[in-house]
Amino acid sequence: PTQTSASPATSLNTSRKDSKGARKNKKSFMGNIGGTFTVQETPVQQFVASRFYEFASILLILLNSAFIGIQTQLMAARALEDVARGDVLQTEVPPSIVIIGVFFNVIFTVELILRWYSAGLYDFWRREDLSWNCLDLFVVTAGLMDICFLIVSTSMGESDPPGSDFISKFSINRVLRVIRIVKVARVIRVLKFFRELRMMIFSIMNSMKSLLWVMLVLGLLFYVFGVSFTAAAVEFLETTAMWEDPAHKDLIRYFGTLDRSFLALYMAMTGGKDWGHVYDALEPCSSAYQVLFLVFITFALFAVVNIVTGVFVDSALTASSGDKAMVVMEELDQKKAKLDDMREIFEELDDDGSGKFTMEEFELRLSDERVGAYFSASKLDVSDAKVLFELLDHDQSNEVSIDEFVSGCYKLQGEARSLDAKVMQFEVKFLKDAVMQLVDLVRAQSPEEEEELLHPLARNRRRRASETPAFSVARRASETPALL
Repeated sequence: PTQTSASPATSLNTSRKDSKGARKNKKSFMGNIGGTFTVQETPVQQFVASRFYEFASILLILLNSAFIGIQTQLMAARALEDVARGDVLQTEVPPSIVIIGVFFNVIFTVELILRWYSAGLYDFWRREDLSWNCLDLFVVTAGLMDICFLIVSTSMGESDPPGSDFISKFSINRVLRVIRIVKVARVIRVLKFFRELRMMIFSIMNSMKSLLWVMLVLGLLFYVFGVSFTAAAVEFLETTAMWEDPAHKDLIRYFGTLDRSFLALYMAMTGGKDWGHVYDALEPCSSAYQVLFLVFITFALFAVVNIVTGVFVDSALTASSGDKAMVVMEELDQKKAKLDDMREIFEELDDDGSGKFTMEEFELRLSDERVGAYFSASKLDVSDAKVLFELLDHDQSNEVSIDEFVSGCYKLQGEARSLDAKVMQFEVKFLKDAVMQLVDLVRAQSPEEEEELLHPLARNRRRRASETPAFSVARRASETPALL
């Protein structure tokens, strides 16, 4: 690397160029001595960071996912046909499917090697997308294991080699191929059109902690009511004949044991079973237990479910606000929309199409209700049009161009932020210090010079007073010699 000069205000450049995700040709980082070291990227790194590579990866992932679905459907349809004909089930995989599967496995292996080489041997495990890299490595490893099993099976020269039952039963790599579609989520960090999917994924991930607490609350709820209903059922079924009585079949089915009570309450709460049937099963017991079951249903459906829904909604909102990339993209979209609206307003203000408008045109257009409503929505006070025009006219040309109008309105809209107040406080402090330095400088002069500098108004008042007739008479009298 070569050392180049840089100012202290040089910022850190990230490996991504902008919101599009394209990497810069050169990236810089601050050295220990304050210099900037520039590292030239290799062609492989530029290729991996390109949009073409991203879209090609997405296309391959989608094609592979479709291939897995088609393969599963064909194998299931063939099994149904064999059963319908009464034939022995065919377990071997067609050669065409094997070739396509090997092709995808090789492609994804090469893709993983390219990304690993581009990121570096150690940086590959320290990047922010470490979890996605681990998932890719896991899926690629499963695909390579699948290829190894196919090679072993083919080399043995038998359609059903020894140990094939073990392999077919425990070769989980065939199941793991289905999760390859999860790799589609890897592109949500850089591609704009995956923002909604990214928000859903982050919301689900951030809701895991809340889900654990919800499961604990539901477990306690089911335990308390389940113990009550199971104890009531056991106390009611006092004899063997009562346990074997078909009339008590539903009571034993739903509340015969504690685990059955758990399942019955869960199904009644979630709609897996009509809670009316569970209610009727408690009819042989005391009616108090039926009332208790109604209390459980009311509390579960109107209290617990709504609270759980609110918790998950709050987790989703927290996740969406915590996603920095999404916040940046939404901010950019809002800024672009506001700038477009301001350009439309400017075009309406510009009658002659010159790209500029004067003070007269500005005051005339502000009388329009639509323009006034837009400025009011942007929290811009248009009551004093002259002041607003002077604020927008940065170059003091008595004309406002489109750039001045758009940038000025965007900066002036909204209420004052804490940063704006802090900047104003700093500027006032700076002016105060400058004035105090001037006062100290003046006080260091002679009294006459200080009076001349600090009291120009008093000097002017004395000059005007000297021009009055009374002052002239008094001055001449003082200049006349006294009589002895």
